[in-house]
Amino acid sequence: MTTLASVAAWTAPVRADDSLQVGIHGETQMIYRYGNVHGALGSGGIGIEPGGALQYDAGTNSDIYLPTVRLSLVTMYSKLLFARISTALLTTDFYDEPLTSPTALADYRQFLRNQRATGQANMFSRTLVLQDAYLSIADATVGGAVIVGQQPVPLGYWTQITAEAPVTVMPQATAMTDYINLNVLPFSATPYQNSTLTRVRDIGIQVAGKINLFSYQLGFFSGAGPNRNDDNNSRDFLWRVDANTSEGSQLGFSQLRGKDVAWRLIGADRPFGIEYDRLYNDIHARLLLGQNTILGEYVFTQQYFGTEGVTSNQSGWYLTSLSPTAANTWLVLQYATFFDQDVRRDGSNLPYSIRRATVGLRYDILPSQVQAQLEYNRTWEDLNGTLPGEKANAIYGSWNIILTAQL
Repeated sequence: MTTLASVAAWTAPVRADDSLQVGIHGETQMIYRYGNVHGALGSGGIGIEPGGALQYDAGTNSDIYLPTVRLSLVTMYSKLLFARISTALLTTDFYDEPLTSPTALADYRQFLRNQRATGQANMFSRTLVLQDAYLSIADATVGGAVIVGQQPVPLGYWTQITAEAPVTVMPQATAMTDYINLNVLPFSATPYQNSTLTRVRDIGIQVAGKINLFSYQLGFFSGAGPNRNDDNNSRDFLWRVDANTSEGSQLGFSQLRGKDVAWRLIGADRPFGIEYDRLYNDIHARLLLGQNTILGEYVFTQQYFGTEGVTSNQSGWYLTSLSPTAANTWLVLQYATFFDQDVRRDGSNLPYSIRRATVGLRYDILPSQVQAQLEYNRTWEDLNGTLPGEKANAIYGSWNIILTAQL
């Protein structure tokens, strides 16, 4: 089980002295993927066959790639004070985080219209992306913390068991998102990302604590996302309450309210933003039964574009389980969904949905350091518009072999 970021600040280690300690941590993955998914578009491009099936690929294809290479520096100044700085030296597609800045969105649009559309490249890569940069005052003995800086927003869970995070909370480049971006949206439109986009980082301050078996987190964030100055003149407010058992199981609810700027069009010189109100609701649960772990979330989000009188809703849920089968071997199961009322966000009601089932086996070569995992994914996607070219479906599968190393 890989935890991409610690959002439970009170898990800071209990220390007996105030000596300065510095730790450097690294993580990388290599994935071999085989299947008829997100491959070369072929000379015919991407389109719809009679009956509605999406024609997106010339056949099966395979890729070997590094989805992420991360490096983090943790400095412990005292028993209570520590700082964390982490960077993705390399990140592929949306593996580490969704695209939020106008610059990254413009770069991705350029990639789609050039390398992706012509079949020169299958995946979008970025280098040297700053992830965490925060200072934390945390006391593990009482379960409380104050965190200031760029940090994970604790709406749900940041624990990742499968090769890719559930599409419910993190976008994934797919056959249908290629079709939407290349065939449905205007040339100058901001690229579409198929998720509630609730697993994000932001700049702000968070307070966390515990009262008996209940834990809480309160936060004020800029709402602009990571590595961006505030651009909406408003703060996002987050609150989260969890009921916990002594064994580690949990049931909770979290909500975020605030504003953001929608980049409908990416201009040649600057983006044209439309400010909107947003509300994110997240019901989450973790069940621990011996060595068995089950994680789940239901997310409902709403964006309201007041200047246009347009409301757009997204929702989804996932269940993930990890169970031992033999010595150092684990069975991985996951089912994730996402539904979007309107991919254009303009009131035209162009619905999109995706479902993905994953089954796999993980082997711990060196527990907590090196793991190998075999997965099979089956994906169903639907675009349910009423106009020509706006109704399509796709069903496809792929095999993944994942090697993860953490130092």
